[in-house]
Amino acid sequence: MEGGPAAANARESPAQGAVPRVGLAATMQPATSGRKSRPISTFVPSRVGEVWQQVIVVNEHQVNPRVECIHCAHQFSGGVSRIKLHITEQCLSNTATFLGVKEKVKAIAEADKAKKRQKTE
Repeated sequence: MEGGPAAANARESPAQGAVPRVGLAATMQPATSGRKSRPISTFVPSRVGEVWQQVIVVNEHQVNPRVECIHCAHQFSGGVSRIKLHITEQCLSNTATFLGVKEKVKAIAEADKAKKRQKTE
């Protein structure tokens, strides 16, 4: 070891009158200082309505579950917006039942867009 034990002690504690070097880690406070920790949310969004009736939840997740379209069996992850997009633009089914559902979901999507436009104005 270079400098012997005296040099090692000098590195550990600064000399009297010297300004100690303070790194970033020394200035940061622990994450729990002054803040209360909150429990992990157990909130599960309600999955009801015309849009959610068009999919089956394959893998449960709190926010964006893995779902399967009942019309074309395509699996994807996402919430209501992704399901609406799939049904209105990406689903390849041509059954009469699906075409009726597609029109309903398009109407829902348009109503949501209009409502959003109203909020921003």
